[in-house]
Amino acid sequence: MMVSVIVGFRRLLHCFFFFHVRDEGLFFLVH
Repeated sequence: MMVSVIVGFRRLLHCFFFFHVRDEGLFFLVH
């Protein structure tokens, strides 16, 4: 159970980081 929670949290954090970097890149290209 705990391992599943940790894996899910890491996956969520990775997705959030990926989208944040992508948005930052688009913001940089637009401006």
